[in-house]
Amino acid sequence: RNMKQTDLSKKTKIATSTISNYEIDSISVSAENLNILAEACDFELLVKDKKTEKIYKLEDMKRFQNDVRVRK
Repeated sequence: RNMKQTDLSKKTKIATSTISNYEIDSISVSAENLNILAEACDFELLVKDKKTEKIYKLEDMKRFQNDVRVRK
């Protein structure tokens, strides 16, 4: 979105060095930071359930975080 790392850092409160490391693929971005970065760039992250084809917003996934079940 034509934004410098320093501008993105100020907008997201994510360190410039962290953003730089994301760009060079030195570290993996967490889902939370990915969502913050997407929002700062006017994007919305969506997750699609392959089985039901239902679409969820990433923030909706937080409610499922503690609802992990192993199916056999």
